[in-house]
Amino acid sequence: IWREVMNYWKRQAFDTLGLGGKTEFSTVDLAFYVEDSFKPAPNFTVNFGLRYDVQTMPELKGNPDLPATNRVNTDKNNFGPRVGFSWDPGKKQKTVIRAGAGMYYGRTQNSTVVNLITNNGQRFKSYSFIPTTAGSPLFPNVLSAVPTGAAGRPDAVFAAADFANPLIYQMELSIEQEVFKNFTLTGTYLSSRGQRLPVFRDTNLFPQTQTATYTVCATPQVGSSTTCSNVDRTFTLPFSSGARPNPNFGYLTSAESVINSWYNGFVLQAKKRFSHGVQLQASLTIAKAQDNGQSLITFTSSNQPLNPFNVRQDYALSDLDQRKRFTMSAVWQPSLGGVSSRAVRGAFGGFQLSGILMLADGRPYSGGTSGNPTPAGILGGLVGVGGSSRVPFVGRNTYTNPGAATVDVRLAREFKFTERIRWQIMAEGFNIFNRVNITGINATQYNVRGAVLFPNPAFQSISSTGTNLFRERQYQLGTRFTF
Repeated sequence: IWREVMNYWKRQAFDTLGLGGKTEFSTVDLAFYVEDSFKPAPNFTVNFGLRYDVQTMPELKGNPDLPATNRVNTDKNNFGPRVGFSWDPGKKQKTVIRAGAGMYYGRTQNSTVVNLITNNGQRFKSYSFIPTTAGSPLFPNVLSAVPTGAAGRPDAVFAAADFANPLIYQMELSIEQEVFKNFTLTGTYLSSRGQRLPVFRDTNLFPQTQTATYTVCATPQVGSSTTCSNVDRTFTLPFSSGARPNPNFGYLTSAESVINSWYNGFVLQAKKRFSHGVQLQASLTIAKAQDNGQSLITFTSSNQPLNPFNVRQDYALSDLDQRKRFTMSAVWQPSLGGVSSRAVRGAFGGFQLSGILMLADGRPYSGGTSGNPTPAGILGGLVGVGGSSRVPFVGRNTYTNPGAATVDVRLAREFKFTERIRWQIMAEGFNIFNRVNITGINATQYNVRGAVLFPNPAFQSISSTGTNLFRERQYQLGTRFTF
């Protein structure tokens, strides 16, 4: 395995068993749930329950030199109470108030578990390099065998002693009102509080007693110059360089359950039940999500935060924050029940037209840096520890990606031969207005040269448009036979 990270940080790994990474293990997930409901009044219903979850962890055959790699905690106290109620205050089934709250537990992904098994500095020997690392091969060259000497310091991953399953507190309060027959409006407040979310932090570092001062240039780099005559600002950061506390290893990554998240949202929903050939549903969500470093990492990261000694400074808008989202779907099926002409019913009956509209704000992102400072730290980055490459003085997730908008339409016609035998043909169009949805932005805000940060002229330029979900306009034809 060989990859280049942040332009100048490289990693290579060896499977010492020669199995090409093949690893077998098993976990067992058990869940038990009891619930009950009662009606203290005819128009008031209470539901309550208790769920217990446990995810067993495999036994680890760890690295004798790293006792922490020999175990991973099985979290056994995951009791999740839930309670909710439904109230019809007018006893006319026109207004309904609902509320609920509960504790919910996530699971540790098997991809994380497999890294705890293999990336212990013994089974997989993984090495991280920057150009100044002793014994580092010149990119794109690779090591032909497990290195020795100064270069032979493998990385390792282990679970903290109190590593646990994620815990989420959720609550909801909604008021549903029938405005007129078959049409309701619902307002819902949603809130969730996440705790014990995982973060991966390098612990093989001495407390930071050094600092590094950087100059931010107001103009882009000219040629290969590393000096700036138009200074915008300077800033100073803690910095790690030199030896590690355990000189026999590189990264010693601790998987820790210390990340917190907060979500608050309001949903306004309009719903028209199918009647007179029309069905409609529309929903507007206004929300805000914050955390101190939640990520979508599926395996592990060598060092996730900007500074492993200060995870709290990553508190900001969540990567998953989306302020507004509007969706609307509609179905129209012409009703020809009042048409007496058999020919007209045969020509125009059985048609159905439906569509979906989606409008969404973009999610936030951080301005990043590319390159490593000189003199270099233990590894890359402005703090010398690898990790996040975001610009420290700007803050995490201060910029917002462009939003998205799509309209999909479907026209179908059904031919009914008998009650059980039907044939349907359909034509569907996706993103029928062929809107270009921007799905990637160049997030490199500064290029690091020496101790100077030069602005990147391509920052916030479009890097990609379209994904499997947001593509150019497409049409497709289909048929279905039911019998």
